[in-house]
Amino acid sequence: MRRKIFKIIDNLKGRSVQKHLDDLECFFENRYDLKDLLFFQNERLDNIISYAKCNVPFYKKLPKDILKLPIQNKLNIRTNLGEFISDDFKINQLKEVTTSGSTGLPFKVYQDKIKVNRNSADAIKFGEIASFNFGTPLAYLKIWNNINKKSSLLQIAQNIFPINVQNLSDQNIAKIINQFNRNSNLSLLGYPSAIESISQCVKRCSLDLKVTFDSIITMSEGISFEGRKRIHETFNCPVYARYSNVENGIIAQQISMQSDMYLINSSSYYLEIFNLHEDSKVPNEQIGRIVITDYFNKGMPMIRYDTGDIGSKIVVTEDGKTKEFLVNVGGRKMDAIFNTQLELVSSFIITNGMWKYPELLQYQFFQKSRREYFFKLNCPNGFIREEELINDFKNILGSDSLIGIEYVNDIPLLSSGKRMKVVNLMNK
Repeated sequence: MRRKIFKIIDNLKGRSVQKHLDDLECFFENRYDLKDLLFFQNERLDNIISYAKCNVPFYKKLPKDILKLPIQNKLNIRTNLGEFISDDFKINQLKEVTTSGSTGLPFKVYQDKIKVNRNSADAIKFGEIASFNFGTPLAYLKIWNNINKKSSLLQIAQNIFPINVQNLSDQNIAKIINQFNRNSNLSLLGYPSAIESISQCVKRCSLDLKVTFDSIITMSEGISFEGRKRIHETFNCPVYARYSNVENGIIAQQISMQSDMYLINSSSYYLEIFNLHEDSKVPNEQIGRIVITDYFNKGMPMIRYDTGDIGSKIVVTEDGKTKEFLVNVGGRKMDAIFNTQLELVSSFIITNGMWKYPELLQYQFFQKSRREYFFKLNCPNGFIREEELINDFKNILGSDSLIGIEYVNDIPLLSSGKRMKVVNLMNK
């Protein structure tokens, strides 16, 4: 019924979302070889760059060649916000979206109606890829506040019920499970750290799950392959990680439980990987900064925008069809961890290693210098495996590493409401 009502309203608006859905279906169903994919990308890049050059103050004096355009980050855009808004729009004609990211500093982006509709279509399409059907019951697990809360009417219309994950004590998780069990079928969307905490508590406290899960999609934070498998075992449902951000939308999503690869939303974004330390592109399969160009936001074109995340890209051609994938997706650049030889260590190695210690309620790992590291551990009943933990991570970080442990009553939240499991303090 919800889907039918949505289609009726969309038809009255000139099929504003359905047209984008048709475009996505066409892209993902067509058999693009590498040559066709490059032509497709060049066509869409030319469209948004030509528009920006004619209508956006910052780009008017710059070349049209994307290879000659500068990389933009949050600080550049925040400092010169007016330079990035199209002359075609007044600010009150655009939708304002705000994110704090990992820094806690508010970052505003403005989107025109076409971009808003494109995001709706992306959400529907990538939801279907992960077995979520728009309009079915969805538990949305994140930090909810006065800024991002949905109205009661919108919750009913979208069949969404928000679950605030700010305090995931065993008692509160038991209440969340009771909410889940009021439904016969349910889909989950939320922070992987929250879903992992609930999964661990279900096992630890032998909580009774009566609901059947149709779909589980994680967002905003990274999750390891092992983490997905463990959630799958608890909830008896495949888990797909989504790579997205507030300022742009859905950039990539996993499509198989057998793989950690994220299918890039190449119909909506052009994705490049840049060197960690300088503005030069790196070859496919090499880890670097994720930089994207949004094809659809003409209200505030985001061209070569540094997302602040790291990963690598691979291009796969099978049966004459070429697809782009994102792999080795890590957290923020400040969360990249190095061993004592200054070699990059995946943050997932840290999180995977901590699955061995279920007696810990919370943990946080820090790198202070080339050789100094420490854990913050929340373990109310005491922790007797300090030496084992330290030896485990000496094997990962180096035998000459210095690893300390600090006991805390809680791990503080970021302003975004998420907990950072892995933090690098070296640059601070």
